[in-house]
Amino acid sequence: MFDLALFVFGPNGNFVATSASGTSAAESVSIPRPVAGTYRVQLKGFLNGPTQYTGTAVVDQLVPLP
Repeated sequence: MFDLALFVFGPNGNFVATSASGTSAAESVSIPRPVAGTYRVQLKGFLNGPTQYTGTAVVDQLVPLP
């Protein structure tokens, strides 16, 4: 079991969402009413040693640029 946490930061650099909720083998976040722009995603491991991780992103809502 891994202890990974996914952190998402919005276009202005502010923290938006996290998946941190205990140990798990999969991480996900939902961002209600996202604003347009570029987001930064950070994955951190806490209880595991060096770990390879493959991630995918799914966008279910496109937000038009102003």
